[in-house]
This record gives sequence, structure tokens and C-alpha cells, in this order.
Amino acid sequence: MSVRLVEINPSNRSDLKKFIGYPFELYRKHPVWVPPLWGDELDIFSPVHNPVLKYCKLRLLLAYRDGRAVGRIAGIINQRENQLYHKAKARFGWFDFEDDEEVSRTLLREIEDWSKARGMTELEGPMSFTNLDKAGLLVEGFEELPTSATWYNYPYYAKHLEKLAYVKAADWIEHELDCPTEVSERFIRFNELLKEKYKIHSVEIRSRADIKKYALEVFELINKTHNALHGFVAFEPEQVNLYVRKYSKILRPEFLSLVADQNNRLIAFGISLPSISRALQKSGGRLFPTGWYHLLQALKQNDRLDLYLIGTDPAWRNKGVHATIFYEITRSAVKFGIKKVESNPELESNVQVQLLWKGYEYRQHKRRRTYKKELTP
Repeated sequence: MSVRLVEINPSNRSDLKKFIGYPFELYRKHPVWVPPLWGDELDIFSPVHNPVLKYCKLRLLLAYRDGRAVGRIAGIINQRENQLYHKAKARFGWFDFEDDEEVSRTLLREIEDWSKARGMTELEGPMSFTNLDKAGLLVEGFEELPTSATWYNYPYYAKHLEKLAYVKAADWIEHELDCPTEVSERFIRFNELLKEKYKIHSVEIRSRADIKKYALEVFELINKTHNALHGFVAFEPEQVNLYVRKYSKILRPEFLSLVADQNNRLIAFGISLPSISRALQKSGGRLFPTGWYHLLQALKQNDRLDLYLIGTDPAWRNKGVHATIFYEITRSAVKFGIKKVESNPELESNVQVQLLWKGYEYRQHKRRRTYKKELTP
């Protein structure tokens, strides 16, 4: 029987749950796949909770064969991105499917046609709505545990895209670092000299109230530090509020590093979090009835740390300021018994970030890729 596509209305909670739930079946009992939080997935498709949808067009599709779901895809047109870069580009994301060429072809061609009908000339994915959301198809490191900030997929996904004439758009690489058992005297002294030379200091974060206090400044800095990266669109206040609400509940002050100049202006930041990947596996992506306990335990007792975001004001680059970021995070990691640190995805062309790992024992263990295709009329 041929593949049948069903359009999912994001406002229909019952249908949306079918869309969100599909990978839970596709990856059932998979030892590496990390489920997302159900609540986060529901919120990201809700205009009430996700302000990005005010300027994004969205289409959600589920593929069925013989009455059984066999694939899904989301089509996205980020109108702000297109205005900023003078492009006519659509995105696809939430792309999961069985190893069946008819399924992947039917899903992608429907989103291609939908995009072309709206004047788009290029389709790229897998991507979400913004640059703080998940992006990239895993092409290396299928045996490695993903972080909660990334998607996982089977190895056959890339072959399907390439057979349909999709080509590489951008690659992100990920590293695993060995955390030292103590902070070296040399590192301590260098940090002290750096602060003295440039009259900079670490901002002390003691509580979640402090996190919220500096959140706006951090996002202003993100807009500065990330504006040259692939497809970046600056964050507006509504989006900032969304991410603050989403992450301030789980961020630990000990693993945040903020650096300010002598006038107390933020010039650099590092955001990390004890890994919650295993906790999400144990909870099945649900906070209730016991998922919250697994997450809480992961945040309190863990030997893995995920680095989420790092940035330095362009005016302060090449002065070693990043060492102060890493000094604070390393000091906390040593104190709490962290053994391994995950870098999370970084563009392979972002040499400045990759140089940060040179002072550590590390390995590049994952690679993910977005694919693109020119859409002809």
C-alpha cells in the first residue's frame, strides 16, 4: 500500500501528540536515543508559548502506511531570516522515518512543493526555528550518547537525503573533553594575571534570581558573538523571555561563567549544565510521575557536563579572556567530580571555538550536517 500523508494541526493537541510521539516508537528501547521533554515539544509548536511562530510559517506532516505511522516532517519558513539574508529559504526539521525510500521521498517532496508554492528557492535541514534550537543530521558518532540539545538519528537518514539530491550545507562537530582532577597552579596564576592586566573580573552567580538578572545582557552578547555564524538571526526580547523561563529552572549557578570589564559590562560568558541525557532516557521524556526526580538527581550528582554556549565580545577576542570562562567552569567541574565534558555542536569553520579545547585532552566524536537543495519552479 502506498504512503499516505496526514497534515497535523498544531492547535489540535491530540494530533500534535501523535506527531511528537512518533520517534518514541521509532527509537523504542534504543540504547543511545535521548527523548525530548514532552512539555517542551508541545510548547515549541504553540504560538502562545513560542513567539517565533509569529513570523514563521509551519507545516507538520505524518506519513502512514497500512494505518501505521512510518515517518514525520516539519516544514518551516522563517520570514525574519529571509528578510535579513535576502533569501527565499525554507527549512525542514523533526524529520524521522523508517528505512523506506518511498516514505522519505514522499515527505520531502511534499515540503518541497509547499515551499515552492510560497516562493522559496532553497530548502535546508534538518533545522528548527532558531539557532538555539536543535539542528543537524548526525553523520558520525552513532554509538555516542547525544546531549539533550541535539537530535539523534539512524545512520540511513543521510543516504536517503543524498539519493534525493540534497547536498551538504554546513557541518557541526562535537568534542568530548577529559576534565582534570585538579586546577593547575599554572592555570590559576594565568587567570590572576589576565584579570590584573585587563581589569576584568568574574561575576558571581549565587542563585536563579542572579541568572535572570543577567539574562538580557547575556543574550545581547549572544547577538554580538554569533551574528556571523551560519543562518544566525538575532534574538528579540520575547524570545529571550522564552529561553529564560525554559532554562532558568534547571541551570545551576555553579556552572555559569560570566566575565565583566572594569565598568561591569559583560564581555564573555560560558553556559554549562550537568548532563540530563540519561535522566531523560529514564523518564521517557516526561516529568511526571517520577521524571522530575531523575532530572533533579542528574543535576545534583553527575560525572558529565554539557557545554551549551560560549562567547566573547568581538572587541575582547584574542586577549585570552576565554581562559577566565574556562577557569571558573573547570573549578566547579573539579569540585563536583566531573570526569567528561561535552562541547555540543560547533560549526566546523568556527576555528576560534575549536582552539579553546587545545588545553585539554579531547576527542572529536560526533559530526552533524544540514543538507540543502535548490528548488526549481
